[in-house]
Amino acid sequence: MAKVLGLDLGTNSIGISLRDSDLSNQSITKQLEYFDSVIFPSGVGKEKSGEFSFAAKRTEKRSSRRLYQARKYRIWATLKLLIEKGYCPLSMEDLEKWSKYDKEKGLKHQYPVEAEKFEQWVRLDFDGDGVADYSSPFQLRAELMEKQFDFSKQIDRYKLGRALYHIAQRRGFKSSKGETLKEQEKNETSDFSETDLSEALKKSEEKKSGRLVEYMNEHNLRTVGCAFYDLERNGIRVRNSEYQAVRS
Repeated sequence: MAKVLGLDLGTNSIGISLRDSDLSNQSITKQLEYFDSVIFPSGVGKEKSGEFSFAAKRTEKRSSRRLYQARKYRIWATLKLLIEKGYCPLSMEDLEKWSKYDKEKGLKHQYPVEAEKFEQWVRLDFDGDGVADYSSPFQLRAELMEKQFDFSKQIDRYKLGRALYHIAQRRGFKSSKGETLKEQEKNETSDFSETDLSEALKKSEEKKSGRLVEYMNEHNLRTVGCAFYDLERNGIRVRNSEYQAVRS
């Protein structure tokens, strides 16, 4: 009795059959003693734009979570320093409740909604009259560059602290190594050294911030805060515009 094992190896499945060749004078269905298939889940997903990698999607979400987490830690560290030096009206106790999670101590990342003075500070209401003293943090940052403040006064210390807090929140763009490598691949560039990579990173940042640098030079603006406030006064939207800041 002769048996023939057949295997069909596909990208997402394996087919198997066992045929009795002694029954070759009969139909193929009678020759088959066994047949089956195993179908594996696809390694890629499908959407309107085409296929996508599940692994890439997971990495993308994880990267977003880590960036969000890093931003929170940066803000909390900035607030801790500002509180210690007297530049923020939030208490260390409230910051601890917000920045830490400890079930036994009852710490659950609770935002200090009851800290009225801190809310006023965030809203740029430094005199506590319920009205913001500045149209935006950029106006405050511009004023800090143009006016001599008296930091022996608590209100001026709070203004400087609020500006530093805003910078910690919006600290500008820095091109990544991965992004620069992708640019190199698009241009079909051959292998390049670390020196070439550093130069490419520098060019990437210069490209991103080119329009903003031009604007600052044209209007004799010394800082990014001054430039963004000037743009706002002229009715130009700052976020997601062609005027991008880099960390340097």
